[in-house]
Amino acid sequence: VSFSSTGDEFSSSIFKSIDNRIILTGNSYAPSYPNKFLIKTDSSLNLIRDSLFYYNAINTSNAVIENPNHEILVTGQLWDTIQHTRTLMIAKFDSSLTRIWEKSYSLDSLEGGASIIQSTSGGYYVIGGGNGNIELMKIDEDGNLTYSKLLDDSGHSSVIELIQISPNKLAILGSSTYNTHGACDIHLIICDTLGNFNTEIKEYNILNANHYFVVYPNPITNFIYIKSISPERIINRITIFNLSGKIIYQKDNINSLLEMINTELTLGVYTIQIADIKDKKEYYKIIIQN
Repeated sequence: VSFSSTGDEFSSSIFKSIDNRIILTGNSYAPSYPNKFLIKTDSSLNLIRDSLFYYNAINTSNAVIENPNHEILVTGQLWDTIQHTRTLMIAKFDSSLTRIWEKSYSLDSLEGGASIIQSTSGGYYVIGGGNGNIELMKIDEDGNLTYSKLLDDSGHSSVIELIQISPNKLAILGSSTYNTHGACDIHLIICDTLGNFNTEIKEYNILNANHYFVVYPNPITNFIYIKSISPERIINRITIFNLSGKIIYQKDNINSLLEMINTELTLGVYTIQIADIKDKKEYYKIIIQN
């Protein structure tokens, strides 16, 4: 099943409701700036309702849930292209996808929401990040901030998912840059529901077993650096694809362990393919934010 409009769309999160309906969220580039959409289907993927929400800004959605009242909550990022600021966005919708409220939160280095879950004690937990930091926040049913807690440690560069594993414990999944070669490892953080992060932090370095290249910085403004962390994996070819799979940049015969490119890409999400001299390939998602 495919859902499309006049622009490029990509999905970011899926949720199964208590009545076995499926809710999708993601971002659409119709007409220009990426803005969030919501899609609701039945269990056979027959479309029930869809909505695209236009803003004179960049308003992206990263995660979606539904509460027992059939209200839908999404979190993501609001980019003010005039003021050049980024804040975490949370919105609530009724079962017909009509917006009940939408709020943005500017907290410390927080620039976007990655995951939202319903608290067993009421309200919602939201995890987000920005500038290499992680922040946990809790809101009530009306979106009012109850509290927030910053993990002020630049070694943790991103967060992906949040779950509640007990009434008093949360688990946060993401990536970090603690290792010596400067690439990202997986991290798993266990904290209490007040955001005391020092309970337990685990790092999982599986890079050497699976990935041999580092792409940085990410998100990207202009220059992209591709580095091989193994002398046996010499960079030979770099190819960048857009979301439709079209090649929009390619460079061959590089024969180097480090390459810098200026792609001059427009804002959006892309896939970069790196091939070594033996034509072994690796793929990475990159985000361009001009």
